[in-house]
Amino acid sequence: MCKISDKIKFCSCKLKKKDGYKHYWVHFRYNKNIEEFAMGEPVMPTYLMDSDFVINESTLLFRLNEPDAFDFQTNFKSKDKILIVINDSEKSD
Repeated sequence: MCKISDKIKFCSCKLKKKDGYKHYWVHFRYNKNIEEFAMGEPVMPTYLMDSDFVINESTLLFRLNEPDAFDFQTNFKSKDKILIVINDSEKSD
């Protein structure tokens, strides 16, 4: 992995993971009325493999709190989550 720019812009669009994009982000809105759980398989944490993980994590955390990080007016609420995928190397069938 390479170092992420501190000028990264999170653009809004209607993408689906199956479209084959390697870099994307997803906003998950917390809803106390919906009880959810997830099942999956363990994946090796990328920080064990990527030498730039620590600096990229710091850059992204700082950038997400800047007013111009997104291409739209954000309306995030408490307990919302953002999944950021950079260089997804998942093999799909």
